[in-house]
Formats: sequence, structure tokens, C-alpha cells
Amino acid sequence: SLWGRRENMSPIRKLACYLTIILFLNCIIQGEMYWMEDMLQNQILPEQSTRNEFEEYRDTYLARLKHFRDACTRAVGNSDIRICVENTSAFSAPFGEESLACLLESPVFAVTFDTGHDAARNFTQRPIINRCIDRLIHMHLHDAIPSDRRDHLPIGEGILPIEDYLTLAKAHNCRVVVEVKTIEGLQRSVARLR
Repeated sequence: SLWGRRENMSPIRKLACYLTIILFLNCIIQGEMYWMEDMLQNQILPEQSTRNEFEEYRDTYLARLKHFRDACTRAVGNSDIRICVENTSAFSAPFGEESLACLLESPVFAVTFDTGHDAARNFTQRPIINRCIDRLIHMHLHDAIPSDRRDHLPIGEGILPIEDYLTLAKAHNCRVVVEVKTIEGLQRSVARLR
């Protein structure tokens, strides 16, 4: 197989395998972006297109996703590496929660909770996060103004309950990354968190 026997692999080969996984995930993300651009250009409603395409190709999609999940599981093996699935627009798609559940059947997959992404979706993703809360290990913390569809704002420059998110992260022993877009925004965020 592509991965070979993990115990016989050099550290460089292992790293190459993990980078392959990251590149594969990046290709999926890029493909999603091009697909979304195509829908916008053709004025196809994302909810309709996603639902129809998923229903039509559900079995094929899930079979490929399971193959990917199992390949990742073999590659990671017994190491402490975890591949986190972040709440993005796909969480709100008809196949989002089913896809997440499929990946979480493997112990190598976990969840990243992005606070602003949830806010941008009118907090509709939090129930999904809550259903798999035992797999939450990472958080992208930033502020947001949902009514303006603005996220990745420095802490304190939006309306999100930052203290509640920090309490959630602490309760689940999550790593937290302050995810803002500028050095100045990061500096302001860190100063406010102190």
C-alpha cells in the first residue's frame, strides 16, 4: 500500500504520509471552493444542489470517505496524532453531520470547534459539536459579528461570549488557537485575554 508497514517506515516517510493526508484534505477543500463558485455563477441554490448530489451519490461518497478514514487510521496507527475536522460550511450541508459521524468512527479523528464559523451560521453548528463533544480537542477562538457575517475578529471586537468558549475548552482539555487575520489583531486579542 501507499503507507507500507508503519513500524518499518523512516520518520521522513511517516512525515511524507501525514503531509499526503494534509494535501488530500486541502484538495477536498479547494474542490469545495470551486464547486461553490460554480454554483454561484450558475445561480444554483447550495442547499438544493448539495442535497441532490449527495442523495444521488451517497453510497459512493460514503464508501470513498470510509476508505479515506481507514487509510488515515492505518497511517496514524497508535501514535497520538489526531486529524481534526473543523466546522465549516459543510457542517450545515445535508451530508455534513453524516460525514463527520463516519470519520469519528475512527479514534484518529477529532473535532475542531471554530467559534466564528458557528456564529456566521447563526449558531446552527453548536448542536452538532455538542453531539460529539467527547471528541472536541481543538478550538479556533475569535470574535464575530454574525449579523454582518464577519468573523475572525480580534477578541473583544465582536459579540461572542468568549469566556463561555474558554470554559468549554477548559472543560474538555482543548487546545485553543486565537485565529485572527493580522498581527495587530492577535496582539489586541492576547492583551484582552490577559
